[in-house]
Amino acid sequence: LPEVFHIISEDTRQIAESPVERVLREGVVVGLANHTALLAKDGVERPIADSAAPIRDASGKVAGVVLVFHDMTVERAVERKLRQSEQRFRRLFESGVLGIIVADLVGNIRDANDAFLSLFGYTNDDLRAGHVRWSEMTPPKWQARDAEAVKELGATGVLRSYEKEYFHKDGTVVPIVLGAAMIEGSDECICYVLDLTERKRAESAVLALNMELELRVEQRTEQLRQLNRELESFSYSVAHDLRAPLRGIAGFAEVLADDYADKFDAEGLDCVAEIRSNASRMAQLIDALLSLSRVNRTDLHPVNVDLGVLAREVADELERLNPRPALELVVGDDLEVVIDPLLARTVVENLVGNAWKFTRDVAAPRIEVGSTREDGAIVVFVRDNGVGFDMKYVEKLFSPFQRLHTSTEFPGTGIGLANIQRIIKRHGGKVWAESADGMGATFFLQLPGTTEKT
Repeated sequence: LPEVFHIISEDTRQIAESPVERVLREGVVVGLANHTALLAKDGVERPIADSAAPIRDASGKVAGVVLVFHDMTVERAVERKLRQSEQRFRRLFESGVLGIIVADLVGNIRDANDAFLSLFGYTNDDLRAGHVRWSEMTPPKWQARDAEAVKELGATGVLRSYEKEYFHKDGTVVPIVLGAAMIEGSDECICYVLDLTERKRAESAVLALNMELELRVEQRTEQLRQLNRELESFSYSVAHDLRAPLRGIAGFAEVLADDYADKFDAEGLDCVAEIRSNASRMAQLIDALLSLSRVNRTDLHPVNVDLGVLAREVADELERLNPRPALELVVGDDLEVVIDPLLARTVVENLVGNAWKFTRDVAAPRIEVGSTREDGAIVVFVRDNGVGFDMKYVEKLFSPFQRLHTSTEFPGTGIGLANIQRIIKRHGGKVWAESADGMGATFFLQLPGTTEKT
């Protein structure tokens, strides 16, 4: 029998007594000790849980033994996994990383780790005395949310984590995040509780800092607005006040040219002509400065405006003043935008006027006013085949009084594109340009509230 039934203790690895021998010796039913294993002929070890009973003859003597073996391999594996799970939970429970409680759904806390008790100022004596109940720790404003949580937990067995608060033993409020899962086959659940005090304190600090920064930005913005208003007012006043003396200079220069021409030699007449020319140039710059100031001071009244209609009107006026019979003007459809109508005319006059001016020396001048689409919004463009410009100067293009060509090449003040940019920006839009030197230029503008018609 020992060779067939080679049974050892799983714990000590010692040979265990054969149950057959014991039954034959004592004549009683016996079971194997816990954690025994059977070594098979092929060397495989199998955990077993078996029993042996005597077989008696007619006289009552033991004539044989019935031996029943039960392979416990699956059960042992389950037991190992259960022990591992219990060990992991116990390590987490005792780690102090987060608060863990075992509770029922009516408010009682059956067990709690030290992290939970410490977080809320309780002791194990308080817990054993029944003085720690989650229902009593919950502030009234969270009771409705807790009722929903209990309902969810009872229905699904799992509670998704949510933020709430618990009362500390001293009455202060502790912000937490809580989640839970039911213990299978029980009316209890396991809950984890994470302290959010530091996070809430950090959030409050960040919020306070943001509010302070927003206040500072608003104060600084208002200071800049005031400075801009003062600067615009000053510019307007200076430009306006310069007109009177400038008119005097121009008037006296005209008197000298008309009434005293015979008193001057050729060089003197040239000086008088230079005075008149510069006075005229100064008058143009003052007018441009006033125009720039008015753009920022004018109240906006945006409506739907067809820029195509304005473009044709402006071209007709330019043709009367400066006939260009060879020039081809192409005006497309769908050019309606939302813009102040008075400022819209300023935009179109400057864009079409520039195209008219810079195509002066082109054999077959062409100006196109059209539109394209960008993310469903209408983008209006004015394109010409004139002298163009080098794109490395594009940032300079929209600055006041900045010119890429001399006034002897092409007259102007350098204020028109600056006016356009300010007008479009005041409407919340954007304006940009594309060109190549000697290949013409295209100016684009896009305004909010201007979308493709369906």
